Amino acid sequence: MPTLELHRKSPLSPREHTLLPGGVELVTDEPGVIVRALPDLPLPELLQLTASLVRAVPDAKLVVKMEAGQQQYSLPAPSDAGPKDASPAVRSVIPPKRTFDDHGLAGDDPKNPWAAVDAAPLDDARFEAVGARFHGHTLDSAGRERARALLQATAPLSLALGCRVARETGWRSAIQQVKRCLRHADARVRREAVLAVGVLGGPALAVAVRPLLDDPNPEIQAAAQQALDGWA
Repeated sequence: MPTLELHRKSPLSPREHTLLPGGVELVTDEPGVIVRALPDLPLPELLQLTASLVRAVPDAKLVVKMEAGQQQYSLPAPSDAGPKDASPAVRSVIPPKRTFDDHGLAGDDPKNPWAAVDAAPLDDARFEAVGARFHGHTLDSAGRERARALLQATAPLSLALGCRVARETGWRSAIQQVKRCLRHADARVRREAVLAVGVLGGPALAVAVRPLLDDPNPEIQAAAQQALDGWA
């Protein structure tokens, strides 16, 4: 089973952290190593994971360590020359440069809702304005990857934002991840989760929403009642 590592001198930025695929380990105690994954996956999924790692931190070096007695491989971080000058091995795992759209990763366009996420650390003061930026947008594959990472985060505001992004963009495929947030200890997460479930779900989720009618937070009680009334 191979071990995948990303090597770079500088640590991960908050944005890179949210872009990482699930199931990887953040490394903080080994100089030069920032991410490690020990995937036990079929080849197609292994290649997909490799591509996701490279796309998340494009200026890091990807190192593939094999079991004892097998060769170690490494792919250098892409140079400024761009993909056309990269080796065939690098081109095989680094996705082509994306054309710009307002749901992707280009953070310098004011219409890109992710630009607001990346502009500064997320806090209660910025949460509402950041979440509202996603209204009317549809997530592309890169956007879904970022939203999925938010829904797998441990920070309550990141979880709450993941629920908000799913609701604002109508991302129904995220309903099971959002549903798990209904029982979160943080009221901000529960509120955004029940609002999202009310929009993305249906009557089958009533059994998960009904306990929130007794939530100590009146806003969550009201949101739960609104969801149930909408499905009646």
